[in-house]
Amino acid sequence: KLAEPLMASLSKSGKKPAISAFKLLQSYTGDVKSKVQPMTLVRQWLELVLENKEIVDEVFCHLVKQTNVCPDNDKALKAWEMFAVAVRMFKPTDGVRQYMLSYCLRQMDAGHQRVFVSYAAYCLRRLKCQKIEEALPVAAELERMKNEPIAPSVFGGMIDDIMTVELAKNAAVTIPRPLRALTAAIEDKGGFHTEGIFRVPGDLETLTRIRSDMQVGNYAIPTADPNIPASLLKMWFRELAEPLIPFEYFDACIEARSNFPALIAIFEKISPHCFNILEHLVLFLQRMSQPDIARVTKMSSLNLALVFAPNILRVPDDCKISPFVVQQYQQDFMNTLIEHM
Repeated sequence: KLAEPLMASLSKSGKKPAISAFKLLQSYTGDVKSKVQPMTLVRQWLELVLENKEIVDEVFCHLVKQTNVCPDNDKALKAWEMFAVAVRMFKPTDGVRQYMLSYCLRQMDAGHQRVFVSYAAYCLRRLKCQKIEEALPVAAELERMKNEPIAPSVFGGMIDDIMTVELAKNAAVTIPRPLRALTAAIEDKGGFHTEGIFRVPGDLETLTRIRSDMQVGNYAIPTADPNIPASLLKMWFRELAEPLIPFEYFDACIEARSNFPALIAIFEKISPHCFNILEHLVLFLQRMSQPDIARVTKMSSLNLALVFAPNILRVPDDCKISPFVVQQYQQDFMNTLIEHM
């Protein structure tokens, strides 16, 4: 049990929710007996922390306490599941984040069972990318979050994780199956002859259902409406945990936005997986931007660039350029790729 918060810097108002959060964590891992369903405990824990943001650092300390040298493997795995959820939902302060990065590295090298190494490696990567969810997830998404280190998500996952799964099934694959399925579905269902494709949203209920199917490996996309796969394609890129173009190359890409050879030189520095995905998308958009197709869809290369640029060349949090100017620069960048790649 925890009588006092682990962090002395926590305010008096944060003491009670911090102790309550630790008890919910222990209830989920089995250290404290509870009649409440496990996923209900996770949801209550999330709600408590989201309502008391000042205890986020404290909660990460709880997770270290429960995962470090735990003699019960079942309880340790439960604690790592909560760690996996935490790195998707909470952003610790810089100091605590640096400690968590070091902790995850130590756990990867500690000779633990493979499953614990997978969780530690996943949490390390998530802490590095620092992208968190904006809203409390539904039950199915929450279930996926806690299992993501061993079963990567199709939507909201990390590119290397997604490709590791793909390569295990087919060593010759160069892009993820969901990406190939979505671009093929757009064309097969008449997207090249649909006015406003990528601008007209798909039906929300259908989108949600097919997205859920894809999360479990069903890529059939059973709909006649090309706006459904078009919306899902934009969603897939938008929800990636990390951008195709790493933030460290954002400034260079903005500076070289109209210089295709300079952009290619930058792309040589990004991972092959990211480049292959980018190339597949751009070649697809090139076909869609052909004059005879654009006359029907009303989607020129500039329009397509405007739609996709924000999700391909994401803006870092510390960007000093005004949003309006950045949007134009992003569009220029994407349009250069569509016209010259």
